[in-house]
Amino acid sequence: MMRAIMIRTVAALAGLAAATGAAAALQDASPLPDGAADALESGLAAMREREFETAIDQFDQVLDEAKNHPEANYFTGLAYAYLEDDKKAEKFLKRAVKARATFLEARERLALVHLSRGDPDKAKTQLESLMELREGCAPEICDEAYVDRADRAIRKVEDALAAAE
Repeated sequence: MMRAIMIRTVAALAGLAAATGAAAALQDASPLPDGAADALESGLAAMREREFETAIDQFDQVLDEAKNHPEANYFTGLAYAYLEDDKKAEKFLKRAVKARATFLEARERLALVHLSRGDPDKAKTQLESLMELREGCAPEICDEAYVDRADRAIRKVEDALAAAE
């Protein structure tokens, strides 16, 4: 089940990047030093092709220049999760969440990785954080898309926790 969820997530994110270009797909992304943006785009292209080791190599180039870049850490974690290396996935997803506490996708994926590693308590902590982010979304702060995404993330983690019990 975790592998199917991963494939759908990667396909959705990579498809978004393919349809709009990496820069538009990551319009709220943290700025990158010169040169690292090309590596990020190359990594996203490798993700679309399901070449996860190549993607990790590209994202590593980004992280060499910007260690705490939330999106590069997130996509690196996502690639490791797809390769079923949950320990490394957890490391990079934690970095993404630390760099941007409101990063819904990173919190959702981190919760699922915690479940995969047999730690439902840590997954519940991420669920609580997602719920707090959702509850703190006043109309003047969060747009409808963010609220909808938060709701989907909460449901996905709740469903995964229920299935794990």
